[in-house]
Amino acid sequence: MNEQHPMMIVEISDFERMPLGGQLSFVRSVMKAFDAPGPVLVGVSTDDSVPVGRWCRRIVSGVEYEYFSLFRTVSGRNRRLFPLRLRGFLALLFWRKRIFDAGHAGLAVLVQAPEVVLALSLNAKRRTCLCMPGLNNFMSISRYGFARIFSSLYERLYYRAISHVRVLLAAASKMDIDDFVRRSGGLLHDGDVAQFPTRYDAGVFRVLDRIACRAGLGVGEDERLVVTVGRLNRWKGWRLMLDAFRIFHAANPHSRFVFIGDGEDRDEIACYAGDIGIESCVSLAGTQEPREVAVWLNAADVFVMGSVAEGWPTALLEACACCVPCVVRDFSGAREMISDGVNGFVIREGGVSEFANGMFLALELDRDAMLRHAARYGVWEIGRLAEDLRPYLEKTAE
Repeated sequence: MNEQHPMMIVEISDFERMPLGGQLSFVRSVMKAFDAPGPVLVGVSTDDSVPVGRWCRRIVSGVEYEYFSLFRTVSGRNRRLFPLRLRGFLALLFWRKRIFDAGHAGLAVLVQAPEVVLALSLNAKRRTCLCMPGLNNFMSISRYGFARIFSSLYERLYYRAISHVRVLLAAASKMDIDDFVRRSGGLLHDGDVAQFPTRYDAGVFRVLDRIACRAGLGVGEDERLVVTVGRLNRWKGWRLMLDAFRIFHAANPHSRFVFIGDGEDRDEIACYAGDIGIESCVSLAGTQEPREVAVWLNAADVFVMGSVAEGWPTALLEACACCVPCVVRDFSGAREMISDGVNGFVIREGGVSEFANGMFLALELDRDAMLRHAARYGVWEIGRLAEDLRPYLEKTAE
């Protein structure tokens, strides 16, 4: 291991607020878990204070890091014509020799994004540890039509690239890991991919005084509060959740549905809520700080997640840690976090009516039983992250 820095983290991100989602949450957990001087960071910049194309010092969330900016962008901009992933891939190809200069050549490299793996795969000897937040082919569910056309070709290229990666970790169920290996066509073998769940900050996401949380948010005593957290993107299943909430609201007139997060589908969600007549009880709260999210979760009667595909979603883990009943689709990791009838329900089959029924049933769950069940999440706390990740970083040198 490098004596000065534990690793280099490469993300198409500013490591603070964009792009929103579980990948950013996980990498921020890694940054927090490792002591000073911490990792060196390769990402993007969102203002003129950070130079592009050279190493510098940058303050991220109050901590100073060695930083290399691939390009400058605008946080929150909807880039439909030129996807952020594609821009990041091209920038990594352009700057990769300068990134891995003499002072950083020996570091273990931690990555999550497929475009980063593809850009760095030309050097098979690099000490790379890939943490996969999910095992689905993201191209197959992309909003860009051209991406879906090339999804099969992308998957073949991706498997070839990761077959050279030193360490492969996946935030996914063991069943999905086995299926992922099978789909590789022999490029990967049993044991090549280790299960490595995402982590949460137990100092933030924990059980709080529910009455105080609801009062602070202006939630009435007789109001039913439904909350979801995540990127506002179509594959997060917002249409399913809204349709199910319409049924739920019909039986619970004093109910409200709050979306926490932001994304390219924000306007579409608002319009659809109006189209189905529930705009007055649907709120788009935007991006919130973690402690604010924890308050919303503790105030909620039900947490919902209608994602088409997920890995081991941080937002769901955080909701479980706050002991809010959860109703989710049957994506990877859901059954390992949710025990049906104890802390929520995994909707394995069916559609809107089945999801809505799960929301009704969630209201009847025993909070004391949920508290006892929450003890199992201790193995996924951020406090264990450095201890659990360090052996894999050391393995990249083998």
